[in-house]
Amino acid sequence: METKRKGQTSIELIMLTSFLLIFFVAFIAILGYDLSKKREDINYATVKDLATDIQQELILASEASNGYVRTFKIPSKIANQDYTLELEPNLLIVKAQKYSVAIEIPTFSGSLVKGTNNIRKEGVIYVNV
Repeated sequence: METKRKGQTSIELIMLTSFLLIFFVAFIAILGYDLSKKREDINYATVKDLATDIQQELILASEASNGYVRTFKIPSKIANQDYTLELEPNLLIVKAQKYSVAIEIPTFSGSLVKGTNNIRKEGVIYVNV
C-alpha cells in the first residue's frame, strides 16, 4: 500500500506542476500579445500625430494674414522608424512600415522635407521656396 500512495503523490505533483506550467505559458503568451498590440497602437498614433502636426502648421499658415513666416521641424525618424512623406493634391500621406495615414491639407507651393521647413504666406502658402 505504501508504494501506491507514493506513486499517487508523485502523479499528483506532476499533474499540478504541468497545470501550473501550462497556465504560466498561456499567461505569458497573452501578455506578450497584449504588449505587441499596444506597441502597434502607439506606432500608429505616432504616425497619425506627425501627419496632424504638419496639417496644423499648414492650416495655421492658411488662416494667417499675408506676411506670416514660421519655421517648423519634421523629425527624420518617428519611433526609431524611417518613414516617407508623399504629397497629392490637398493630401498628405505619411507612410511608416505597416502604417499609412492620409490627411487633408491646404494647398501650398513647395515641398515638405524632413528637418527644418520654412513656411510663409504671401497670398499663397510657400513651404521651403
